[in-house]
Amino acid sequence: MRQLPAVGVILACVVAPATAVPLVDDYDIAVDWSSPPSVVAGGGTGYNNGEWYYYYNQYSPTAWWCQWFDSAQYDPNTHTELNLGFDLQVLDPAYDSYFEVVVNWTTPEWSAQGLDRPPLPADVDGPGLEDLYIERSTAFLHVTTVSAQREVYSFGPYDIPNYSPEWVSIDVWGWNFELTNGWISHEVIPEPATLSLLALGGLALLRRR
Repeated sequence: MRQLPAVGVILACVVAPATAVPLVDDYDIAVDWSSPPSVVAGGGTGYNNGEWYYYYNQYSPTAWWCQWFDSAQYDPNTHTELNLGFDLQVLDPAYDSYFEVVVNWTTPEWSAQGLDRPPLPADVDGPGLEDLYIERSTAFLHVTTVSAQREVYSFGPYDIPNYSPEWVSIDVWGWNFELTNGWISHEVIPEPATLSLLALGGLALLRRR
């Protein structure tokens, strides 16, 4: 029984590095009513000083503005939990509006490239490349008429199963909207099996001693 406190100390030391503090990033974007719509303002703490990248090519049925955030090293023994939120309102009430939001994350195949950046539009401009390098959630929100009054939205937790990706992103589509106070948190969660192995390792160490 006197060994139990020591087990707790060992597990705390071994498990602590596997449970990272959640990373929190922010973003904002305003899109006009032109045809096609254009980003008129935007930024954030994401890749390349918060740049919004436009993803559209002949091989993809959808188009998105995307901002990428550095999440973690690819890890098949953990998974990632996302939470996000933002304020939304119409940019110009004189025009119609639309808004949609999803999240993306990079695949193991992208991390295998060994590049210190997310997949940019030129990287997925070919048959099947977008599906190979990028996973996408279903839409969190469709707004067919964006309110003239600021509305606050939040979503999560959303689990990325099977592994922790190297990059995650916020993706928006639509026209005549203004998104402000956007935030996204991404946290690496160790798998239960990993924690069990760490516990067994700690007990084995004590038994040997």
